[in-house]
Amino acid sequence: MGQIIIFIIITIPVSLILLWIFRNPEDTTFSWSKEPIEDDEDIIQFRKWGALIGLIIIIFFVLMAIYHSFG
Repeated sequence: MGQIIIFIIITIPVSLILLWIFRNPEDTTFSWSKEPIEDDEDIIQFRKWGALIGLIIIIFFVLMAIYHSFG
């Protein structure tokens, strides 16, 4: 039971960070300013790699949780 709570505590913030990384620059729902955000190519590449690494980390934690629940 404790592993599930730790998994949830880790997964929710990482998921929120990934949602922020994948956000649409035209969407200003969670932005302080209502101006569309204009990003240059370096920031877009950084977000793509960051999202990929975050996704790999989440998959790793899911696989570890499954492994420990059956082990």
